Amino acid sequence: MRNGARREPPVQAALAARFSAACAKLGVGQSESVVVACSGGEDSAAALHLLRRARPRARVVACYVDHGVRPGQSVRRDIAAVRALARTCSAQV
Repeated sequence: MRNGARREPPVQAALAARFSAACAKLGVGQSESVVVACSGGEDSAAALHLLRRARPRARVVACYVDHGVRPGQSVRRDIAAVRALARTCSAQV
């Protein structure tokens, strides 16, 4: 690899390409504002990261969603995790 660049695993590249294609089919443009519902789980994290990658100029808003299945203490941790994840995704621009 040149300049220390790492090659992405094929599965990640394929997933990113499929997510980008889905955004296009849904009409999510390059400079749209997009709200992503996040509960703090791995699927929410993946959605935020994939959206940031697929639409780097989009205004991404992470909105915490409580599914009502976890205790209050977990909810507070989940909210903090979603905030941290949103900051990370914002910094990737």
